[in-house]
Amino acid sequence: MLYTNEEIEEVLICLEYKLRKSLRETHPKYREDLAQNLRESIVRKMKSDTLHKSPSFFTLISQ
Repeated sequence: MLYTNEEIEEVLICLEYKLRKSLRETHPKYREDLAQNLRESIVRKMKSDTLHKSPSFFTLISQ
């Protein structure tokens, strides 16, 4: 199951506060580029199939 565009957009909105907060530690000159790169990475990861192949937390603990 891959995520829909609406679900991806919702995740990006939820992570926006944390993203902005973390970017304060970056030089102002690079903030917007880094923010764009992070958003793109999130979208790419959510659209890839590897996210769904990852073991869950409880699977890792039980091993």
